[in-house]
Amino acid sequence: MESCRQENGDHRTNVFWDNHDNNATRRSYLMAELKNNYSETDFSSLKKDSDEFHRISDELRTSRPTKKKVKVKVGH
Repeated sequence: MESCRQENGDHRTNVFWDNHDNNATRRSYLMAELKNNYSETDFSSLKKDSDEFHRISDELRTSRPTKKKVKVKVGH
């Protein structure tokens, strides 16, 4: 979650035009979900920084679609 914030920042969202919550809202939701539904889980025993994780992460990072600008004409 921290890497998401560092990469994308915490931009404000426009409730009328955006189709998702800002990163701070998402992070708060995920932290509450972990606390409420996974409080018994010992996360320290999970494997971290595996080669497989980095391979998949690199694939996702390089396969992200580029942002395209769309021009819209409004006719009268």
